[in-house]
Amino acid sequence: MSGYGELLIIVIFSALVVVVLLLIAMFLGPQRKVPAKLTTYECGVEPFGDARARFSVKFFMIGIAFLIFDVEVALLFPWAVKLLGFKYEGLGKIAFLEGTIFVIVLLIGLIYIIRRSILEWE
Repeated sequence: MSGYGELLIIVIFSALVVVVLLLIAMFLGPQRKVPAKLTTYECGVEPFGDARARFSVKFFMIGIAFLIFDVEVALLFPWAVKLLGFKYEGLGKIAFLEGTIFVIVLLIGLIYIIRRSILEWE
């Protein structure tokens, strides 16, 4: 059997386990439907207004900026560990250059965000 056949068996088995566990939870779980449980719950505050209200573009820009710099930390951590030489022989010139270009591109993005005053909340 090829490697793909084994992978297919694992995927089918995993899907089967998920379906079986969901069915067990559905039949054996509590079935009390109380009106308080069926309402929308958001931090203990009663819902008000339309759920389709418009948000400012700055809201989304801050979210995207957060994701970009969050991914940056995840990508730079192994590079920094290798650069500092903890348990490893160090970083090659090409990897150092690639990491430096990555940091420069992110700094240009940060400068753009600051100049457009996206991080200033009104």
